[in-house]
Amino acid sequence: YAFAENWIGPVGRITLGLMLGSSILVFGELRGRVSAAQASVLMALGAATILLTTYAARAVYDFFDPLSAVGLMFVSVVFIAISSVRHNRPERAVLGFFLAVLIPFLTASASSSAFELMSYFILVSAGTLWVISLTGWRELFLLITVTYLGYSIVSLFSAKESDWWLLLVIVGLSVMLYAVSLALHVRLKKLKTMDFLPPLLNALILVMWGMVLLPGHLQSVALSLVALVFFLGTYLLFVRTRQSALVLEYAGIAMALLAAAAAAELEGPVLILTHSVLVSVSLLLSLIVTKKPAISQKVGLLFVLVLLQLFSMWGEITSQRERFALSQQLESQRLEMERGPNNGLSYDNRVPAVTRLAELAKQDREFWVVIALVALQIALAGYLFYKKAKSEHDASSEDWAAVYLVSALALALYWIWFGLEIAFSGSLDFAHAFALVIFTIIGLTGYVFGRLKRYRKTMFSGAGVLALVVLRLLFVEIYGMELFEKVVVFLLIGALLMGAAFIKPPKEKGAAW
Repeated sequence: YAFAENWIGPVGRITLGLMLGSSILVFGELRGRVSAAQASVLMALGAATILLTTYAARAVYDFFDPLSAVGLMFVSVVFIAISSVRHNRPERAVLGFFLAVLIPFLTASASSSAFELMSYFILVSAGTLWVISLTGWRELFLLITVTYLGYSIVSLFSAKESDWWLLLVIVGLSVMLYAVSLALHVRLKKLKTMDFLPPLLNALILVMWGMVLLPGHLQSVALSLVALVFFLGTYLLFVRTRQSALVLEYAGIAMALLAAAAAAELEGPVLILTHSVLVSVSLLLSLIVTKKPAISQKVGLLFVLVLLQLFSMWGEITSQRERFALSQQLESQRLEMERGPNNGLSYDNRVPAVTRLAELAKQDREFWVVIALVALQIALAGYLFYKKAKSEHDASSEDWAAVYLVSALALALYWIWFGLEIAFSGSLDFAHAFALVIFTIIGLTGYVFGRLKRYRKTMFSGAGVLALVVLRLLFVEIYGMELFEKVVVFLLIGALLMGAAFIKPPKEKGAAW
């Protein structure tokens, strides 16, 4: 009634709210001697009362400036943090942290400047790290990095490329969190899943800010420097802890940053080849560091991303049919020019088509070379795992080696196919027929060799290639070939297949491969 009649004005209302919140907060601290759970609830209620009262004073009555409002709210949060350390209550530390995160938004000052928001977060992070150093509650460190990501997403909307002071704040905060992350990983003997997230989030945040605040020509340099820092962390963890999971995480982050740096500078076949080399180096380093083929085999699955890039580039390349149409257009224009000078055609009409053909030819050659190099790297990885499997008598490694080698074989077949299309671009039917004959020879070689030596995986791989040849002939090529070409190709492939049917394996048992 006193509020409704305005007997108690704004100053009185704000004072009563702050006094009530402070009283509840202190009562909760004293109540902790009887019941810790009740104390935590009372302290949460008291802090919330102070925060809401300050928010109302700022938003409704414009009673405090933003800095004063933040300071008043922050005092209550610090009180809760000290209480959590004194009484060894981690839930109070979490409560204080979340309240501290909300303070800038309750004072309506978060939107004024990304620099101010991130500077405030440095203060909150420093206080939380102090609590972690006293108590060892590493859950709080994960909360810091998750909040850092959230603050960054909010701040990115108002950040500009010229905000160099903001960039210094981000770098300082990230370096601080990276150092703490390394210290925790060196110190902790038993790791939890959450311990692996902070360095990953920290690297992601740095990449986000670098893309926004740095000009294009500096982005790759910055990413490379961050990758170098993570490589140094990898070496430190390897020397101090010998924990393969941590070493692989830091090395994986460094490799991902290098891949991003390459993507910022390179494109097309060179980018694909760079990423392929990075995967090969990662695979080799993981095998050297951990000496566990199982881990290296899973690292090598990153080749799937390289294959997806190859497939994407293949989709971007103009089809062979378009090149064939352009060559036919050139020939048609040449014939028309030879008929007479008054038909309106000249050499200038041919220039766009000639230029386009030259560009396509260069693009094809580059793509063809990259396919070969990627296939070679995958094959070498498979051979490495095969030798490891034989030396350690590991059946699982044999299966993984087969996966890599079969993948390399598939790429090699496509390399032959694409190369013949380039060589015989004027007659794609002949190129495809020639490729199928070569595939048949390769498939028969693998099938016969595997059958004679009783290498089942080799035999099945050869049989798979032969099956692809037959399916291609029956469902695709048969509709595009001339009658004479059909007869020749079918007779040749049929003769090869029939010849293989008369080969019998020896009676003695061989290896399982």
